[in-house]
Amino acid sequence: MLEMIDDDPARLQYKKMLKQRATSSKKIEAAKNNLLLVSRLNNDEQIRFFDRQMEVLIKKKNVVRDFNTTQAIIGKIYENPITDTQNAVLYFIENLYQKNAANGKYKILLRNIHQAILYNLKLVLAIASGTQEKMDRVNRIMSERYDTNDGMIQVGREDKGVKKILEWYKKYPHDILRIIDPHFHAKDLFIIKLLMDINNNLKCFILTKNETQEPLNEIFQNGWNMISAELPGRIEVKACCYEDQQGKTPFHDRWWLLYNTNTDEYQGIRMASPSTLGSRITEISSMDSEAIHSAMNIFNKFFLNMIPKIEGRKLNYEETILR
Repeated sequence: MLEMIDDDPARLQYKKMLKQRATSSKKIEAAKNNLLLVSRLNNDEQIRFFDRQMEVLIKKKNVVRDFNTTQAIIGKIYENPITDTQNAVLYFIENLYQKNAANGKYKILLRNIHQAILYNLKLVLAIASGTQEKMDRVNRIMSERYDTNDGMIQVGREDKGVKKILEWYKKYPHDILRIIDPHFHAKDLFIIKLLMDINNNLKCFILTKNETQEPLNEIFQNGWNMISAELPGRIEVKACCYEDQQGKTPFHDRWWLLYNTNTDEYQGIRMASPSTLGSRITEISSMDSEAIHSAMNIFNKFFLNMIPKIEGRKLNYEETILR
């Protein structure tokens, strides 16, 4: 049918495009039967080929390839831009995984691939982290002992996160708890109630932000009333945000700081907001004295002193004492 197209320049151009597409499709089809022919595909054809092969492999509609065959063309794949190799690399890994599931011969190789990916990810995250504290957190999360890291809270394990907090407080049952968390919600007060059940003298001070249009007092008082009506006057909440950008705060990380009024001793942990425990992988880790000092400076600046502006930007505050 292509040969029947007349000599009109536009139609000739269209005819040329169709021929190229047909030739390309034949090359891709041939590569399905002989993976070594992938080396003859251009960059665009390889992307199309591995996109389709990955799909059929995942759906169990394709025979798993021999490892030596796939290994033979890996070098050719990396002659293309790295941004275009994603499906090809994923295909090789998935193919290798399925081969290992069948005969168990490639466990060590899979582990080495996993480590290589892990090291590259650590490098990217470390470069992007910006601060030593964030870089240290990357190292903890991406540790080779990740699966045995007791401070890691896996998806669906909110109970483990709450247990870790309670264990920490039982170890250091101090009378003052200061929380810095821009995403601390009224529903998270249930953890404070659990801590107060351990120490009836505990007083809690929370620095957060108001993410709603409702008054801070109503939000947290109603939240506390749903949890307990027996412990009035021992939880104070302050919300801080930029005047010109509601919902944005000059503090970003989350810290829980305990203070012993008798010994002047501090203890601290970094953790995700309680409402996120169990919804994604998070970490609860101890803070050293330098980190505690830095967090206390932030608390004093915005909770105690309620500074009116920072870096030329005015700040708004709301405050309430739960009754």
